Amino acid sequence: TMKRIGAFFLAFLLLCACGAPGAQGSALEQANRHLDTPFSLAMPAEEAEKHAAQYRYGGGFGGFTLENQDARYMLSGYPDVLDAYHVTEIRLLSTKYHIFGVTLYDELQDALEAFQSYGFTEDESRSEDTRLVMTNENVELILEASEGILYGLRIGVIATNVEGVDF
Repeated sequence: TMKRIGAFFLAFLLLCACGAPGAQGSALEQANRHLDTPFSLAMPAEEAEKHAAQYRYGGGFGGFTLENQDARYMLSGYPDVLDAYHVTEIRLLSTKYHIFGVTLYDELQDALEAFQSYGFTEDESRSEDTRLVMTNENVELILEASEGILYGLRIGVIATNVEGVDF
């Protein structure tokens, strides 16, 4: 029976690794499972603010940031810009944390392959020479690279703006 359990477990792992449709849940749930930062995307501001003493606060219109040497977290309205504040963007500032196994100064090509394997596709209308935008459902990745090396990496949730508010 150990062999049977082992075979079942291996089959289960392969199914997960190969991305069986519907096995991962939403792109947001999948992203949070593959983030090793202390805060997760769409985490309510009240939860994040419990740890705010460890971060520098930055004000802004329609949101605020919490930042330390390793990451900057943007908190703003979600799922709509006028809703309660949640973590809507995580920007890596050092190599301490990873997004889908990718961190700063990784090879751009390796990063692209990793993100594509999780269902992200390039949004060419929003990409430029050194800035690449990739999306999967309501999750976006913003990659900044030079000479094939990643020097900027952000992940965020895309909020709606039903009222057309201009901050």
